[in-house]
Order: sequence, then structure tokens, then C-alpha cells
Amino acid sequence: IRKSKQAALPSVSLFGNYSEQFLSDRFDYTTWKWWTPFSYAGISISIPITGNFKKSEDILERKLLRDQTALRLEQEKSDVTFDLLRARTDLNSAIGSMQIARNNYDRSINLYNIQKNQYEYGSFPYSSLLDSERTLSQIEAAYLKSAYDLLNARINYLKAVGTE
Repeated sequence: IRKSKQAALPSVSLFGNYSEQFLSDRFDYTTWKWWTPFSYAGISISIPITGNFKKSEDILERKLLRDQTALRLEQEKSDVTFDLLRARTDLNSAIGSMQIARNNYDRSINLYNIQKNQYEYGSFPYSSLLDSERTLSQIEAAYLKSAYDLLNARINYLKAVGTE
């Protein structure tokens, strides 16, 4: 930063020179009358115009990078909050689905046992009992799927909270 500030400052320098020059049509350096003194002095002032533009562009670029980083951080915070809320909602939904599937499974077992007893007494047809078994296996599969979904939702929630 200090270098960029110095580059934007104007500078002043002095310069000078004293020497002798040989001025003749003939190439004879031994003759001293053709040697004449030659001197000059000067001052140089340098005012950087484009350096100021570059410096202001650098400052603007750094401000934009800072703002962009702040916005990126805010977006990440929003994403984490959203993921946490989604994981919590999924977990609550999975708990509700698990409870419903458990109730359905319990009722299905009770119904199957009742129909099995009726079949044993001869008042219920065997084909209907097979349908009840098929329905019970489907409900059992749905119950297992809801248990699996609940475990996945719990893992996702723990990841979102940051405990896993």
C-alpha cells in the first residue's frame, strides 16, 4: 500500500553534465583548438496521472472484493439456516410418517389375526386370507421404508446441526 501511495506522488530531480566535444572536419585529436566545452543542467518534474487512476481502481477493486466476500458469507449463513430448517422439517415429517405406518401395521396385524381366526372357524374364505397376507406384507414393507426414512432424516438433521 505504501508503494502504491508513493507511486502516486510527484517527483522532482536535478541533473547536469559537463564535457568537451571535438568539432572538426579532420580526424585529428591532437589539436586542442577544436575541443570545446559542452555543459547542460536541468530539472525534471514528474507528475503521475495514470498512477492515481490505477490507485483508485485498486481501492475500488478491494472494496468490491470485501463486499463480495461479505455477501458470500451471508449466503453461506442463509444456506446453513435453510439446510437446518429443511432437515428439521424432514425429521418431523418422517416421525409422523413412522407413527402412521406403525399404527397401520398394528391394525393390519390385528385384522389379519381376526381374519385368520375366522378362517380357522370356517367363516372366512382362504382367498381373502391370502389377500390379507399380501396387504399385511405391503404394509410391513411401508413400515420398514418409513423406519429407513426416519433414520436418514435423523442422520441429515445431525449433519445439519453439526453433531456428526
